[in-house]
Amino acid sequence: MVRVKWMFVEAMKATISRKWCALSIFLFLGMCATLYFLLRNTSEDRAIGSGPLTKKNAYFVPMKINGFSSGNIPYFTVNIENQTVVAKVDLGYEGHIALSSDVIGALTAKKLIKRSSSYGLRGKVREFDVYELEKIHTETMSFYPVLADEESPEFKHDISLGEEGKIPEGDFGRVGWRLFQSFNLLVDYENSTFALCDSLETLKKRGYPVDCFSETPLLLDRGLIEFEAQTGTGILRCVLDSGATWNLLNRDLDDSCNSHIIFTQDNIDQHPILNPENKSLLVFDPQDIQDVPVFNLGGKEFGPITFNRIKSPMAIDAILGMEFFEDTLIFIDFSNRKIYFFEYPEKEGTPVLEQPSAGAVS
Repeated sequence: MVRVKWMFVEAMKATISRKWCALSIFLFLGMCATLYFLLRNTSEDRAIGSGPLTKKNAYFVPMKINGFSSGNIPYFTVNIENQTVVAKVDLGYEGHIALSSDVIGALTAKKLIKRSSSYGLRGKVREFDVYELEKIHTETMSFYPVLADEESPEFKHDISLGEEGKIPEGDFGRVGWRLFQSFNLLVDYENSTFALCDSLETLKKRGYPVDCFSETPLLLDRGLIEFEAQTGTGILRCVLDSGATWNLLNRDLDDSCNSHIIFTQDNIDQHPILNPENKSLLVFDPQDIQDVPVFNLGGKEFGPITFNRIKSPMAIDAILGMEFFEDTLIFIDFSNRKIYFFEYPEKEGTPVLEQPSAGAVS
């Protein structure tokens, strides 16, 4: 009888031990699952998808600039599948993103869409493949789907200005203005920030001086971010281009030497921007500089503006590059086709930066 009782007690102990063991395993797995979902949600919250940002909701999503290239072009990191790409922010580039053949070749979730072509300031036509990517993301923002242009090394050389041996090195990608077109874009050079923002009201709540902004129409009819400035000799149609190191003037303001951008009816039908009769022409002398004393935007004076003079077959009056961004806060309102400018107040004791020996244009 004692032996039976002892066996019964041992059996009960074994049963209780198994139950506790099972319960412990269950609790452990439950904690692991909870921790997994918490970490996943935290990670997903850090990168906001492009879907939730709508006109109904106020948003301000900063994309911090990681640095500047040797040509003074801003860049940040972009994650694509398992690759991290350093991408210049080039608002003179009409596209989502441009990547090297090596980067595109290593991607698995891509789909060839079409063969396309474009040209730069030298007027050289380049052809390239366009792929659709499922998603790219920065630290704070995801974009999907995205079109990626395959960029050749030759084209990178074509968009560089300066001495051959001083062309900026580095295998950079490029993100263009079309990536941000579904949103509105703030360019805040002083704080090294590009930010997606829904409205002026949101900017005002964040302390930006929107009451002092000047407003001009945003012109997108030629695939470029353009606006008009009033000068002492008339209207100057300008391209906003963070992919350009300098401010560039492609037009003689006295109209005495503009044959390189004069179009006939025949060739303007072929190329609305490029003059094919002057293909491959590019004259650039870094010492050929012109000051434009009057440069009025939306009724406010931003002059004088210093330009490097060039001759390009592109029918572009002027390009405002990083020299302009350094002095100006810019808000591009794609939804309402407006662009706003605010000149940063001068800071006492600000050192004068030495001009780069080589630059880039998009």
